[in-house]
Amino acid sequence: MEGANWWQRLWHIILPQMRGVIEFYVVVSVITMLAAVFSYVYIMGGGRGGPGTSTTVVELYIFNALIRSSLPGIAAAASVLLFLVSVALIFPLFRARRDLEA
Repeated sequence: MEGANWWQRLWHIILPQMRGVIEFYVVVSVITMLAAVFSYVYIMGGGRGGPGTSTTVVELYIFNALIRSSLPGIAAAASVLLFLVSVALIFPLFRARRDLEA
């Protein structure tokens, strides 16, 4: 550490120690991005998804299929697809972590 400038300390000491925290934050942020839009669309669009269906997101589609249309099978299928997309976005992060540890 003696003689290291700020960038060297950041790159070789601070960031490697914070790697787990950074990875956790990225995973939580991806999940939040997938789920945070529903409340805005629901409130601004009156629960219908804007004019017509122009602002319908997957979460609103699931909600409408389950609550308004009484189609629990369609809502469950859409929920599974949303889960698979979430896993597809998060899986590379876990794989990169495993590759860095090896």
